[in-house]
Amino acid sequence: MVLVPAYHCRLGPSVHRSVGTSSATLVLISGRGAMAYVVLGREEAGRLVGGGV
Repeated sequence: MVLVPAYHCRLGPSVHRSVGTSSATLVLISGRGAMAYVVLGREEAGRLVGGGV
């Protein structure tokens, strides 16, 4: 919703490439979040976002 127009308008690639780039970005971001969850454990990961499970 935000990344595709930002990539398309700011960087200038086609809409199809912007969608692909956005998808790849989301995979990288979620992968890093999952790695942090595994490395730090459930309790520490909850504290990082202000939760407290």
